[in-house]
Amino acid sequence: MGVRNGERFLDEAISSVLAQTHRRLELRIYDNRSHDGSAAIARGHLSDPRVSYTLNDG
Repeated sequence: MGVRNGERFLDEAISSVLAQTHRRLELRIYDNRSHDGSAAIARGHLSDPRVSYTLNDG
C-alpha cells in the first residue's frame, strides 16, 4: 500500500485490509515522504506480524 500524506484515511484503510480473511495476508506500507501523521499511524500497526513499513527517502 502506497501512502503520501494520507493520515485522514490510513488507519481505516489498514484496518480494512487486516480484517480480510485471506490466510496468507501480508501488508507492505510504502510511505512516500509524508509530512503528516501517516508514519506514526503505519508504525502503530507494526505489532501485527503481517504488516511491514518502509519509508521512501528518495
